[in-house]
Amino acid sequence: MKKTATILLYIIVFTAPTRAAQLDKSQRVELPRQILLVAWQRLKSLEIPGAATDMRFHITGESRFVSPNGSDANPGTEDKPWRTLPKACTELKPNMVVYLMAGTYYGPATARVQGSEDAPAAIRAVEGAEVVITYSDEWVKAEADKLVSVEPSKDIRNRAMGKDGQGRHYPGLLTLSGGFIEVSGLHFIGVRDRLPHNLYSENGVSISGGTGYRILCNEVENVGHCGIKPMDHGEHGFLIEGNFIHDVGQTQHDHGIYCPSDDGVIRRNLILNSAGYGIHAYSLPQRIVISHNIVAGHAAYGIILGGPEAKVYHNVIFGNHEGGLFFFREGCRNVVVKNNIFWGPGRAFGVDHDPSDNLADYNCIAPEAAVATASPAYTYGPHNIRADPGFTDAAALDFTIRPDSPCVDTGDPNMGPYYDKAPDVGLFETGHP
Repeated sequence: MKKTATILLYIIVFTAPTRAAQLDKSQRVELPRQILLVAWQRLKSLEIPGAATDMRFHITGESRFVSPNGSDANPGTEDKPWRTLPKACTELKPNMVVYLMAGTYYGPATARVQGSEDAPAAIRAVEGAEVVITYSDEWVKAEADKLVSVEPSKDIRNRAMGKDGQGRHYPGLLTLSGGFIEVSGLHFIGVRDRLPHNLYSENGVSISGGTGYRILCNEVENVGHCGIKPMDHGEHGFLIEGNFIHDVGQTQHDHGIYCPSDDGVIRRNLILNSAGYGIHAYSLPQRIVISHNIVAGHAAYGIILGGPEAKVYHNVIFGNHEGGLFFFREGCRNVVVKNNIFWGPGRAFGVDHDPSDNLADYNCIAPEAAVATASPAYTYGPHNIRADPGFTDAAALDFTIRPDSPCVDTGDPNMGPYYDKAPDVGLFETGHP
């Protein structure tokens, strides 16, 4: 199958490396794929004081292998691998790693494993291998054959009707159920451009119940709904880190990462060009931590917060059509937003439906970004900076800061470990350990 990744890049045009005023308002980021991959690698390897770069589970049990040249009748050893992703998911168990060798594999597939902190499970790409997860041409044709009508003018809930009289919906490429499952190093390519979709149809990775999931260093693109989505079936305590999620969704109901669950950490992700929000923390997730992400080019806000006690810090948020961060509904309270850079046109903050008791302080907000300094929804703290952040090369998504940047040593020291006098505002911590 011909991969689509190289053609699914849309447009933000940069004409200068450091000024927010020169960012195109077209709400999409288009750069050569190689530049995007370099930016993603820079983010994946970003040093965060006190945090490890490699968050994969340490698994001491057996390993199994999958290859496009294998057979599901094989034992799954390295020299006699399985062939399909569904087979690998069926055989996965606690304290096991399944390695996918280079090639293309087909979903949908579901891994139901009740792992634990002492015996997790993992589905990983072999180190350095390009592993694509998509749908087969046969599956796409079979789904198309189930359609009886497609009416683009209709509400998207009923736009594509099946022979059963119901709107067509497609499963996630990979669904996880149970707990303590890691998925890392895979490239998910959906069929947003190959099949008509209705609302809430087709995620890259879906999580259905449980705790302890780790979704690490995957690329997700061209899905009809969300790149990564815990389904709000009681999931909590997950880590979504180091992923490149781009060009997903159809409406403002479709997001890069949807996170309705408690105690999740969303970190070091490059999230571009969704039809909705970049990170959608709704409804009422408690104690979500969103840090060290690049969130840009989304049709709505970069981040929406609907629950209490979230921490949003050390992100770069820019070029989203409606604004940077949205405090949403009365459940959004006691949220702390610090040490971020809001760069690019539009509002830094938006407010709706009576959020309260939130704090935005120690952020760098470019002069071109509008901001309300008085709001019943949040306190605009006295340590916010209104200045050009002084990026090294924003045209290449290189958001390291120059030595003369006003963001050096001006962050809140209570937000975690740092080097030198105080933490830097933004993604990268200068100084030495």
